[in-house]
Amino acid sequence: MKHPHTFHVPPYQVSPNGRIHISKVPLAGTETIWLKLCKNYFNLLNDIYICFAYCVQANSSVMQQDFMPEDIYDNLDCQLAKFNALGDIVLMTDANARTRTAIDYIVNEDNSHIPVPHPSLYETDSVATFPRNNMDNGSNTYGTRFLETCRKVPLRICNGRKVGDLLGNFTCYHRGIGQSSIDYGAVS
Repeated sequence: MKHPHTFHVPPYQVSPNGRIHISKVPLAGTETIWLKLCKNYFNLLNDIYICFAYCVQANSSVMQQDFMPEDIYDNLDCQLAKFNALGDIVLMTDANARTRTAIDYIVNEDNSHIPVPHPSLYETDSVATFPRNNMDNGSNTYGTRFLETCRKVPLRICNGRKVGDLLGNFTCYHRGIGQSSIDYGAVS
């Protein structure tokens, strides 16, 4: 529901006092769209950066085009690292990645030997993890790369973990080919 005192001016959402609280982040490329939710307007601790990403299938004729990055995941990794340093991330992606129930975090990570002034400055990656379900038992190279991306940022895959999709339902249905889970929601 729209806030009753706002009006939409593409590519920004502006409140009556003239402050921009949702903005499209200008970024070159055709595979991602980034939006920024302003922490002050939404009363949050951090700005939230929402990424809508499409990872073109590896053998697709589109991948042969000159404008496509050589490694679609390297490009996405760079963008995620940039925005992760600025705030929290929500990633919504057609990743063309099949991950089974493989782990998307660093197992048994420990910050006890990291020379930081206070342990809370470095959050361990495997604290309070919740197992992930996935009805898709397949895996592929993009799945491996997507899981590496999740561990690097770090991001947690929501599919199969959150209310509304506790089973890890299929996200893609192809007549004659079958069904798979290749679309993901992930958060930092």
